[in-house]
Amino acid sequence: MHNTTGQLGVDGIAFDSNTQTIIVPDSPNGTVLRVSLDGKTVRVIAHGFLRPTGAWVETGGSILVVDENGNSLSRIRADGSIQELAHLLTPDDVIEDDQGHIFVNTLGDGAVHLISTAANRDTILIDGLIDPQGIAIDEQGNLIIADAGHHQLDRLILH
Repeated sequence: MHNTTGQLGVDGIAFDSNTQTIIVPDSPNGTVLRVSLDGKTVRVIAHGFLRPTGAWVETGGSILVVDENGNSLSRIRADGSIQELAHLLTPDDVIEDDQGHIFVNTLGDGAVHLISTAANRDTILIDGLIDPQGIAIDEQGNLIIADAGHHQLDRLILH
């Protein structure tokens, strides 16, 4: 899909190993797309977001999406229904570890949040970041955070 909105373009993507497709939060158009690996097939799987910027495919096939301008973390279920999981200040990226812990970095408060959907709790793990732009999990299960404003990568030891 082409960006004809005059808005900022796509921010992040995720690989869905279950379907061998790419999940694209289509930021300018407020949709989430499923794209074949060859790029020939594009399908809208969710809409109604303000600026989706990050996605993560959960083990069961549901997709976590952060909406930067909508200040939310949501789950898109296989049936297409959307469940809001948390309200956050300008979330940018989302990732989930193999134990089901959901981590979101947020631009609005310069933090990384741990979202517990079972306990309906949002815990700030680290703050004081400036423009956190990416998160990953290393081989030991710790978070690696791209802190663009400080021009550094930070490791948050979790285990």
